[in-house]
Amino acid sequence: MNHYIDNVVNRYADLAGVHRIQAKELRTSHACLLINKYNVDILAVSQRLGHAKPTTTLKYYSQLWRGRNRTVADQLNGAVGKIEHPNHSLVDFTGNQYVKVR
Repeated sequence: MNHYIDNVVNRYADLAGVHRIQAKELRTSHACLLINKYNVDILAVSQRLGHAKPTTTLKYYSQLWRGRNRTVADQLNGAVGKIEHPNHSLVDFTGNQYVKVR
């Protein structure tokens, strides 16, 4: 079956004048498109790829979600308004300070 699919993919690649790829690369391209362009969640990607568990999807495609923390932080920052960070500490702390307990 894979040989047949490879032949079909190669025939259309030749007709389109593009680089030939292996059929299994279509699966990876599909996952990359779902994750990077459409921001699809792990459960949906896992189902589309036919994985029994989302952990299988993460095992092979987790690198595609790297850098998402920064994206989420930027979105949250926009949701609560621009947060200005001070350039110095607002806490007056000079080290271990003794506090008398009554």
